[in-house]
This record gives sequence, structure tokens and C-alpha cells, in this order.
Amino acid sequence: TLTNSTFHNNSAAGGGGGDFYRTAALVRATFADNTATGNGGAVYNYGLAEISNPGLSGVVFTGNRANNFGGALYNYGYGGASRPQLSNVVISASQARRGGAIYNNGGSNGVSSPLLTNVTLSFNRATEAGGALYSAATGGASQITLTNSILWGNTAAAGTQIYNTAALPAINYSLVQDGDDGIGGNSGLDAFRAGLG
Repeated sequence: TLTNSTFHNNSAAGGGGGDFYRTAALVRATFADNTATGNGGAVYNYGLAEISNPGLSGVVFTGNRANNFGGALYNYGYGGASRPQLSNVVISASQARRGGAIYNNGGSNGVSSPLLTNVTLSFNRATEAGGALYSAATGGASQITLTNSILWGNTAAAGTQIYNTAALPAINYSLVQDGDDGIGGNSGLDAFRAGLG
């Protein structure tokens, strides 16, 4: 467990601020201005044939950037499971090609299933798709769950807030600007309107 930590102005091929492969916990941490030449400007969460389920509480991500996917977080379940749990987290002003804030992918029978509770994703940018969130399933499964969360002011060429490819988000009691525009799959918009999961 890391508490009251700051990760600032770091760079790497993946996970500019850090990589998670199993269980870890971050409490009251800040990731600012980190970059990745590949995926995960701040954090790369990799479920490679095992379960990677870090817990992040009271964490702030700001100004992080990935040249590829996941401006702040890249969650990849490859033959395993990527199940990060985020609570009371803010992600803002991050940028990537896809998933300005967060990119999720389940590949090779793996699962990517992040849980976001009391999370705010604001003013992130994707140059292609998924201004806040991009979820894909490439040979596996991908489902993100949002509860009491806010997606606002994010921008992208497609899916300003959410973009799904063969993925299905679960949206519970959350505020998504202009509704859930999860282009490319079942967006869960009816659940959002009804306030159901």
C-alpha cells in the first residue's frame, strides 16, 4: 500500500507512472503529467494469465498522456483478469488516441472489468474515440461498471464520453453528458435513463 504519494513527470513505453500486475493499493495519490509512448499515460494494469486488481482510493490523475491508448489508465486482461477498483478518483485533462481517460480491453479469453465508484472523468480528450472511456473485447470480455460517477466535458472524434466495441458498460446512478453515447455496441443508455444497473 502506498499512501500520500506523488508520481510526476515520468515517462515509459507503457504505464508512465507505474505498472500493476497483481494486487496493490494506492491511497491519496497524485499522478500528474506522466507520459507513455505506448499505452497507459499514468498506469498500465495488466492481467496476464492472472488477476490484477489494484485498489485506488482518493487518487487524482491530471495532465497524463499516452501516444496510443488510455491517457491515464490502460486496463488489459490478457488470458487473465484486469479488475481495478477506483473510488473517489478524479481523472482530468488526460489525452490518448483512444480512451482519453481510460481504455479497457479483454483479449485472449481475458476479462477487463473495472469498477468505478464516485469517480469524475472530466475534460479528457481522445483524438479518435472515447473521450472519457473506450472499452473493447478482442477475444475476451470487457465490462466497466460506473456507480455514482460523472463524465463531463470530455471530447473525441467519436463517442465524446464513451465508446464501446463488443463491450457493454453497466451504468448506475451516474451523470453522463448528453446521455451515454457508447457508439459501437450496446451503450446501456436505457439503464442510464432508468437509473438501473
